[in-house]
Parts: sequence; C-alpha cells; structure tokens
Amino acid sequence: MNVTIKNANGDVLWTGPGVASIYAAEAERDPILVKIDPAVVPLGSPDCVLHCYGAGFAEGAVIVWNGSPEPTTRISDSELTTGINMATAAVAITLPVAVRNPSGAESVPLAFTFTPAAPGGLGLGGPPAGYRPR
Repeated sequence: MNVTIKNANGDVLWTGPGVASIYAAEAERDPILVKIDPAVVPLGSPDCVLHCYGAGFAEGAVIVWNGSPEPTTRISDSELTTGINMATAAVAITLPVAVRNPSGAESVPLAFTFTPAAPGGLGLGGPPAGYRPR
C-alpha cells in the first residue's frame, strides 16, 4: 500500500510504501472576536464581568483591554471573561477590546464604551432605596 502525505496546501510532502500513523496537532488559528457583553456601560456603574465571544481562543488566550492584557478566565475556545474595574474611566470614552492567543495572534478589536453617567451620577444599579429627586 502506498501512503501520501500532503500539507494544508495540497503539496505532496512524501509518498511511499507502508502504513502510516499520523499524529497532528491542530494549528493555532487567529482568534476571532464577534461579541463583547456588556459593550456599553454608564460611568459610575459597579464593577462587572466582561464576556468575550468568538472562535479560536487557545489555551492561555487573554483579553486585551485598551492595549493591556488582563487576567482572563477561559470558559471555552469560544468564550473568555475578565473583571472590569469601572473606576478605570472618569469620562465617557470608547476603548478597544481584543483577544490575544499565546502565539501573539490577536483578533480585530471591538469597542467597549463608557457612556455619561445616568442623571444623578448613578450607573446601572439605579437609585438607592429611598432616593427622592429634589
């Protein structure tokens, strides 16, 4: 029996007689970031967990927040999370969020937006119990 081994481009790497046992590691692909949640948060909101959804998130992948790698929890090859300290922004601003694999391959970034605080300076939590506008 002849055995032919080809690369991903279809080029023949070797042909010859025999039996072949092949062990192939899946090549790491570039991560693809398709959604972040939340993507918009009012200033003054409590700290939150950022979820990143996509594909190709390798073991050891990190969320890159405004250019800096963040402590990241890998849920699966399609979901990562990190904590967001809401004190990182004092003014309304949009920051890039990406995913970086250990190889250095990085996704196209998505936008995370801090919006102006809700009236009274309150964020997502709403007014405290007993709050009465004047």
